[in-house]
Amino acid sequence: MADGRAIAVLSYAQGEYVTVDTHKHSENGSQVGVSNDIVRLPQWYKRIAQKHFNTTIRMCSLTWLSFKFE
Repeated sequence: MADGRAIAVLSYAQGEYVTVDTHKHSENGSQVGVSNDIVRLPQWYKRIAQKHFNTTIRMCSLTWLSFKFE
């Protein structure tokens, strides 16, 4: 969560991770980031948030959810 807003981190079978941040950013829409490094992806998001939106992210928690389609 950043300023009370949540982002989703999605994982694909190929080892790629995607962040999806769908709340409005100033006059812009959502932010999407893709990486094969789960450590660098949140670090990238933190830098982008600080640089473009003057928001400092001090703590981040990841909750892993998994489900199976039948």
